[in-house]
Amino acid sequence: VYAVYENGSRTASGYVDVETGNPAKLISAEQASSVAASHYKGTANVISVERLEEAPMEYRGKPLPVYRVNFDDWKETSFYVSPETARVVTRRNWNWRLFDWFWMLHTMDYWERDDFNHWLIRGAAVLAAFAAGTGIVLLGQRFLRRKD
Repeated sequence: VYAVYENGSRTASGYVDVETGNPAKLISAEQASSVAASHYKGTANVISVERLEEAPMEYRGKPLPVYRVNFDDWKETSFYVSPETARVVTRRNWNWRLFDWFWMLHTMDYWERDDFNHWLIRGAAVLAAFAAGTGIVLLGQRFLRRKD
């Protein structure tokens, strides 16, 4: 398929079949399963394939609809396959989910997990600057105090 872009956009507005020039047909769940299995390097089997119209937290910010292909391994691996391009959009597993949880704690964004410029982090920065400033004042007072 060819991706069609409008006015310098980075996101494709549609896909066209290379041979016919018609809009590309969406792949089936079985085809998505075989695409994911061909990219999977382990030995686990596909346990489920679901077509998602709404993005789960781990797939945020990427194009929809998408097939989520789940594998039967200890890492709970999931591949997200585009029904338009038949390409793996992203991979998620237990390691990534753990990293994402710690990233949420680090950025203090407990809702979207991508915004590190919000009121909670700004408030924490102001409190940290205030604490550092009072510490510097107290340190200065300690060194300037006369010994009587």
